[in-house]
Amino acid sequence: LYKANDRRNVLAEDRLNYDVLNHTDLSRDGGLSGDIDLSHVNWGNYDLVVIDESHNFRNKATHKDRDTRYDHLMKRVIKAGVKTKVLMLSATPVNSRLADLKNQIA
Repeated sequence: LYKANDRRNVLAEDRLNYDVLNHTDLSRDGGLSGDIDLSHVNWGNYDLVVIDESHNFRNKATHKDRDTRYDHLMKRVIKAGVKTKVLMLSATPVNSRLADLKNQIA
């Protein structure tokens, strides 16, 4: 997978800059995700966030001692910085109850 300013990147001429991260990276303040140092990610600078397997966000339970991935998505990405659009993909948006879907889009 070629990205950024690599000549082999088929999207380079489109000026489409992107990062490929895991949903678990949202709840991390540091460390590496591939070759990306999470402590330096400008979370509020994304125009579009594509979340594959969005059913991982179906449980909105909060932890008292730390924010959930859902909380980080809302605070760090959607509400901070630029106006971010979110595309959520899931083959199983409802696993056990309709509230699963509600929690993903609420």
